[in-house]
Amino acid sequence: MAAYRDIGYIDENGQVFIKGRMKRVISLYIGNKIYPLEVETLLENLPEIEKVVVVGEVDLDHPEAMKPCCFVSIADE
Repeated sequence: MAAYRDIGYIDENGQVFIKGRMKRVISLYIGNKIYPLEVETLLENLPEIEKVVVVGEVDLDHPEAMKPCCFVSIADE
């Protein structure tokens, strides 16, 4: 299982660019499902957050499952 289900790249400056999603749901080990777009929408509505991307990452405690991982850019004041 791949660590991430998103399509993108990291440029020479280390910036991450997400181009799309291979899978639109993250399945947790307890059976619940998380939809990254829903979490991103909630977080983007906070005034302190400029950009956010939620991806699935392998849950090392439960390798057959994933867990959400958020990358957040804080807004300038």
